Amino acid sequence: RPAPIDSRASDVYYVCFTPDARCLATAGKDAVVRFYDAATYKPKGELATGQREVNGIAFAPDGQTLATTGDDGTVRLWEFSTHRQIHALSAHEGQAYQAVFTPDGRRLITCGNDSAIRSWDPITGKLVATLEGHQRAVEAIALSPDGRLLASASSDSTARLWDLETRTARFVLKRYTSRLTSIAFS
Repeated sequence: RPAPIDSRASDVYYVCFTPDARCLATAGKDAVVRFYDAATYKPKGELATGQREVNGIAFAPDGQTLATTGDDGTVRLWEFSTHRQIHALSAHEGQAYQAVFTPDGRRLITCGNDSAIRSWDPITGKLVATLEGHQRAVEAIALSPDGRLLASASSDSTARLWDLETRTARFVLKRYTSRLTSIAFS
């Protein structure tokens, strides 16, 4: 029988597992990331990010780095074991919505309340590339399992499939009548 999570947050926006699936992380309106044992759902700690609200969480493939996306427009990188902040990236205008690490952990890709998708070096915190083509906020991104393609969903009512090597859109899907807020690979 499933056990309920002891969530003290007012609103939870994002839930994800660590790469080893031993820990569950939640985040939301109060800008605190809470960690739970994935087997028992008992609290294991928390991290106050200072980002007004946390819209997304991503773990690096090795599980050592955590990225949080916030309503202050920052993407913050944290050392997972100590909760020490590594970088605070001024990533997007207004709000940062989501982040994904590439399978090799060498890039962090982010989206937010602007039309650009940005790729960062998570070690140095430097901007590496920008993908442009959407006309409004990029609400969500998803990385293909092999890390070669990125899908994006935008409030401009389009979805795009990007080739990360060439940094170009392979496909643009335009048949939507309202904003798109999530996207995933099968």
